[in-house]
Amino acid sequence: MSSMATSRGRRYTAKTHGDIVVGGFKQLWHLNLLCDTRLRVQEETFHVHRCFLAASSQYFYSMFTEGFQESAQDEVELCGVTAKGLEALLDYAYTGSVVISATNLQEVLEAAAHLQYNEVQEFCAQYLKDEVNIDNCLQFLKMAEMYELADCQKKTMHFILQNFIPIAQNEDFQDISLELLCAFLKDDALRAESELEVFKVAIKWLNMKPERRASAKQVLHLVRYGLIDTEQIDEVYTEPLMLADGCQDILQASLSYHMKLFKQPIMDLPLSRMRDYEPSLLILGAGYLDNTLSTHMMAARFKDGRLKDFELLCPKKERQYFACVAVVNDFVYVVGGQNAMAGDGSNATSNVFRYNPRDDKWLQVSSMTVPRTHFVLVALSTCLIAVGGKHNRIALSSAEKYDFVTNEWIQIASLPATVFSHAGCANGNKVYVSGGCSGDDFTDEMHCYDTGHDGWQLKSPMNQSRGYHVMISHENKILACAGNTDAGDRRDVLNTESYDVELDQWTVLSPAPLGQSEAPAVKCANKVYILGGYSWDIHSFQDIIQSFDIEKKVWEQTDVVLPEAMTGVVATYVKLPVRMYNEHKAY
Repeated sequence: MSSMATSRGRRYTAKTHGDIVVGGFKQLWHLNLLCDTRLRVQEETFHVHRCFLAASSQYFYSMFTEGFQESAQDEVELCGVTAKGLEALLDYAYTGSVVISATNLQEVLEAAAHLQYNEVQEFCAQYLKDEVNIDNCLQFLKMAEMYELADCQKKTMHFILQNFIPIAQNEDFQDISLELLCAFLKDDALRAESELEVFKVAIKWLNMKPERRASAKQVLHLVRYGLIDTEQIDEVYTEPLMLADGCQDILQASLSYHMKLFKQPIMDLPLSRMRDYEPSLLILGAGYLDNTLSTHMMAARFKDGRLKDFELLCPKKERQYFACVAVVNDFVYVVGGQNAMAGDGSNATSNVFRYNPRDDKWLQVSSMTVPRTHFVLVALSTCLIAVGGKHNRIALSSAEKYDFVTNEWIQIASLPATVFSHAGCANGNKVYVSGGCSGDDFTDEMHCYDTGHDGWQLKSPMNQSRGYHVMISHENKILACAGNTDAGDRRDVLNTESYDVELDQWTVLSPAPLGQSEAPAVKCANKVYILGGYSWDIHSFQDIIQSFDIEKKVWEQTDVVLPEAMTGVVATYVKLPVRMYNEHKAY
């Protein structure tokens, strides 16, 4: 009971009044008392109360109050519903609950849609989501489409895509439409252990009926042949349907992709686009406090705009420290660096490895012309560019580019001076490098390399000299953050600076809470993540991950930390197949 003061006195309200009234109507209905009309469906008759149904459904309200002939009839014959469906709807109208099962789902949903019982439609939609399984999902998808249950349709579609191969073995899969099969095949969320399995599903569907073979090109061009292992690709080339009209082009494109091994990253074809992936922060190497180097890859997923905990992935053959990393269409290049912890560059390497997360395989490509550590690596649309660094205790000014087509490194214009521990990034088709150690001192200089002129141009200097820092490009701005400087004693640089490439102007932004040097930056959406590193202010390796919101221009320390304190981290943002996480345990 509740009460409230009014101008006429105090009003008292019984909270159970509605339940009592509905309960009363339910009892009258069960006893067939005071019923004033009959509903007839499929030779069955249901006695009901007009006013109660009119209050529970817009369909019955219109029927009994808006002058239709049914409003004057003692018996109304309903079309478009079954007796079983109407019985369930009346049970809901008089009790507020309804029993839905596999045997009555279709009829209840049909009746709820026809008689405008929206709540029961929602119950049916929830049933579809709760009870979907490998055996009924295709039928459920049809129902969701037929009754325009958008959320249910989306979730059922996702279920099918995530369980595509076992579902495709069901007999009713062979009856799906061409349009639905194509919708499955073109979706990035489709999960399969191998794209060859997807190919076999498509072939089986095409061969089920002779008239389907005319659609071979439409279906088979949706298979991603670049994801099929080279050891399995012969099964594709020997399939008779691949020789059908229009399929020769598909076959030729697949052959070309697999033959041009080094060019694959810049081919960027639909046939190589990854399926069922997670946006991830991938760590490929690091140095630890005990002077050992990481031997495993580890990764953390980005979910709902937040970074999750790290998980240990497969081991690597090469140990890498202070290597540079670049991603080109989800191919990861790990270049140079050191194979042992030493600050003088005596262990620098020229090795270059390419990691393909599609098949979880490494490929060693041509080495740089010069071993480099503490250098800059930038990915452009047609090449990789390596700049400066250190080798055998000597700072470098040289620069070189990697040609994806020829698998060669070629010398390009050198920087005006030697430099190491600098930072760099690409903006447009230009390369920007800043800071670092030039001679005996840290510098504030910024240089820009124009690929069209093969030359370097001096730009406005940063507001503060720094080295072992990072640069990140975002639209027409470049961020410079983290690192350290040597004004007197080595100390952390906390200030963040933003460079406008059009105005050639630096602006100081909010400082980072904690110092991080020798730490990589990884950008995801509108956030930049700085991982681990070394703090000169407290003389300590770091396990923290700080993030900078580019839009809000604020720093925060994330809830996630590295598995242990580390520096010289080799990390990047990349898409990783979900199966990589499923096959490995958390760190």
